Amino acid sequence: MQRLAEEDSSIVVTGYVDDPQPYLEASAALIVPVRAGGGMRVKILEALARGTPIVSTTVGYEGIALTPGEHLLVGDTPQAFAEALIRLLRDPAFGRRMAAAGRRLAETHYDWRVVNPQIEDVYADMAAVCAKGAETL
Repeated sequence: MQRLAEEDSSIVVTGYVDDPQPYLEASAALIVPVRAGGGMRVKILEALARGTPIVSTTVGYEGIALTPGEHLLVGDTPQAFAEALIRLLRDPAFGRRMAAAGRRLAETHYDWRVVNPQIEDVYADMAAVCAKGAETL
């Protein structure tokens, strides 16, 4: 990436930044070109919450209930990935509609006010099972 930035002045490689907020606000899209790996897709959830359009590979958004073409664009080959990103750049209105749909999904499925009660229910069920088990000892 550094070499590309040296060759093309339109490419900026910032490295570590204390506050990513200004960069995220100025971004046309979050790109997630992940081809292998696991873990939480926090950046995708953050982009959804911010209303930022997303271009990802299938592996990149694994585990998040998103619909390609509605909440994000997906490209699993370099050509398809580039075409998806170009589509967003050429049609910002489409990107805004997709980002709005993604934000609605984040609010209804991934917001802490939605997720926490579900987790509390699991803990309450576990506590009830443990209490019942303790009674039989």
